[in-house]
Amino acid sequence: MTLRQIVAVVRTSLLDQVLEHLRAIGVHSATVDPVDGMTTHPVRDAASYFGTLVSHSRLVLYADAPRVDQIVEVILASGSTGEHGDGLVAVLPVEQAYDIRTRQPFTPEHL
Repeated sequence: MTLRQIVAVVRTSLLDQVLEHLRAIGVHSATVDPVDGMTTHPVRDAASYFGTLVSHSRLVLYADAPRVDQIVEVILASGSTGEHGDGLVAVLPVEQAYDIRTRQPFTPEHL
């Protein structure tokens, strides 16, 4: 098993929709945190160049590598409004992961 961590920052207003679509493809475990962030986008006037803090939700999930593309596509499709500030998805390698209760390495059954 090649484990990946998927971190997605999505609009809080779309969180329920994203989670519903993830459940539909068999993803039943995720950590969700409220987060604030800001970014800048080229605009016409310098006074509004720097963004203000926007509330988003951060999802952190783990998946076996063969499932990652499907999960990312579901997040991108269900989390997009087409506007600046929709968020991002990052996929990271995981060297090791353990179940705290059993102290055993993660297996596909954990996912």
